[in-house]
Amino acid sequence: MKNVGLMVALSLFSLTLLACNNTNEPTAPSESTQNENNDEVEIAEEEDEVTNDQNEQNIEEEPSSNSDAVNTDNEEDQDEQTDYSEEKVSGDYLIYIERLDGIDIMYHFTRTTDDMTREQLLHQSFIESDPSQNELFSAVTDFEVKGNVANLYYNEDDTLSTASTESSQFWDVVDEIGFRYDIDEVNLFNQDGERGLIFAENDWEEPINIEQEPNRGYYVMSPEKTERGENTYIGVVTVEEEIYTAEGELMDFSETVEAMATVENDEASYYSGIYEGLEIEEATIESDQATVRYTTKDGIEAPEQERKDFEQVLQLAAMDFQVDELKIVNETESIISTFPLVIKD
Repeated sequence: MKNVGLMVALSLFSLTLLACNNTNEPTAPSESTQNENNDEVEIAEEEDEVTNDQNEQNIEEEPSSNSDAVNTDNEEDQDEQTDYSEEKVSGDYLIYIERLDGIDIMYHFTRTTDDMTREQLLHQSFIESDPSQNELFSAVTDFEVKGNVANLYYNEDDTLSTASTESSQFWDVVDEIGFRYDIDEVNLFNQDGERGLIFAENDWEEPINIEQEPNRGYYVMSPEKTERGENTYIGVVTVEEEIYTAEGELMDFSETVEAMATVENDEASYYSGIYEGLEIEEATIESDQATVRYTTKDGIEAPEQERKDFEQVLQLAAMDFQVDELKIVNETESIISTFPLVIKD
């Protein structure tokens, strides 16, 4: 019996020791606890991904605040990106006037490669436009241009009288032609350079200021309407087409070119120099330079005279705005043509 009691006691002691050892070992996490921990890690990772995505989106969207500036720069660089061929028209111009039925003024315009000074070009234009029987522009003893002033010298013993109509037409020539050669003032002197010349029944003691009638745009007159049989051009104001906006202001250059594309009077003897199939994209003036951009429909190839008329009416229109040059940009063929409008002394 003693042996049995001893064995029971030893067994109880072993079980007690084993229970103590199990109490000191770390407890393994339950399956539900592991799942909760994993969910928290996944949520944290998802929040980090969202944050990163938002940061990337913000970085990508930051330039949008300057999108207008970027677009403007792109528009300004458009010409540089397009491979344009450029040409500068050589030669200065001669411009002279002719009367339609003795009343309305028509303009002849041509470029010349002759080596002529501004003084010679102006005098030649005066002579070509002379309406007087006595050929008063040819009868000068001297003709000179100094800056914006033209001086005409006459022999006071010559016959310098004119009929009232001729006198009026003479001053029309001075105004219309002088303005287009950047002349502000004209003086009449005798052969000795003295004032007080008796000319056209008037005693000219003071300078005569150039006074050009406002005009906006030009149309083409057909050759059969002229004595020379050449294409000429007539001012919009002469044929009484509109030159003012609804607000009563003179049209700007863009409005002028747009209006030149149409003719209100279908039965008129004049027509638009902007030929069919040609579309004006833009007409602007900046820094004494006028620019007209246009496109043509596919397959449209205008006759040489129509292309010439188009260039002529635009040059005349630009002159009324007193710019230094005109650029005509053919966007269809990527050609830039520059026409100088100021003749250097």
